[in-house]
Amino acid sequence: MDGRERGAGVVVVGQIGRDLVLRTDGLPEAGGSADVAERWEGLGGKGANQAVGLAQSGVPVRLVGVVGEDRASALVWKVAYWMYSAFRPVRREGVPGVVGQTGV
Repeated sequence: MDGRERGAGVVVVGQIGRDLVLRTDGLPEAGGSADVAERWEGLGGKGANQAVGLAQSGVPVRLVGVVGEDRASALVWKVAYWMYSAFRPVRREGVPGVVGQTGV
C-alpha cells in the first residue's frame, strides 16, 4: 500500500488561524514606523499549514480544528472551505445554518 488507496490518509488535529502579512519598503528606524505597501490575509495556523502541505503533496488529508465567529474567522472559513477539500467540515460551531459538505 502506498497511502493512496481509498480510505488511506492523514487526519491533522490542530490550529486553524489567520496569517496577516504586511509588506513595507524598508525597516523603520528605532522608535519609528514604516508605511505598509501591501497587506495580505490568508489561511494559517500550524494544523492548517500541515494539512495544506500534505494536500499539496497528494496525500489525502482531513483537518480537525476550531474556527471562531468573528470577521477574521469568516475569512479563514471561506478560504479553507473553497480552496481545500480537506477543510470541508461537518459544521461550524456557533454559526447557525452553516453546514459544510462532507467528503472522503
